[in-house]
Amino acid sequence: MRKELIDAIHDYRWLLDKKYPHKISLDIVSTRYMLSRKERVLLYRCIHDKATAQGILRKTSIPPSRSRIIIDGFNIFATIYSVLIGEHVYLCDDGIIRDLLGLHGKIAVTTNKEVLAKILRLILDIISGREYELTIILDSSVTKSGLAASFIRKFLEERDVCGRVFVEKKADRAIINYSGDAWICSSDIVILRESRKIYDLAGEVIRRKFPQYIVIVPLREI
Repeated sequence: MRKELIDAIHDYRWLLDKKYPHKISLDIVSTRYMLSRKERVLLYRCIHDKATAQGILRKTSIPPSRSRIIIDGFNIFATIYSVLIGEHVYLCDDGIIRDLLGLHGKIAVTTNKEVLAKILRLILDIISGREYELTIILDSSVTKSGLAASFIRKFLEERDVCGRVFVEKKADRAIINYSGDAWICSSDIVILRESRKIYDLAGEVIRRKFPQYIVIVPLREI
């Protein structure tokens, strides 16, 4: 990670802690340090004000057996997909592992059943024996989300896994509304802020299966 990017991370955090708006803060440091598009996305996704980062860290852990977990489907799948194609993922300041692919990663997952099956197998291998009750929420705006939902339902049914799959127009709001006492699996900061209990499912998969692809972002709160 180049020195200019590290300096940009520190400056961006300082501006956020001083309550400057995110976009203005990002524009300031991007111009000053001549950040690339990817570096700009890294700051936007991985750096938060200190209070937000610490709050998410406090709410994050691995759920006990038989917990109910709600999975932000394409969000989690895209992060795991990143390491499958050799892309780095980033351990952010709030302890959550995130990718930088965005929509590209989500579309790649929905249009390739072999990739989707591999991701599902990785997830089930990690949570095997915990007897979680799964709810997977898919965003209807993502290409072929309905077909992906049907595939996931069949995949879970064939393996006797307790799980439901829903396709929602406003997936982030649906996840929050469904949450109740459930653990939320997502890297979306909007969702995480409103979640009471957080499980970094993609992060656990990657830590245990693909640790070589993790880049630790400076300023991660401990």
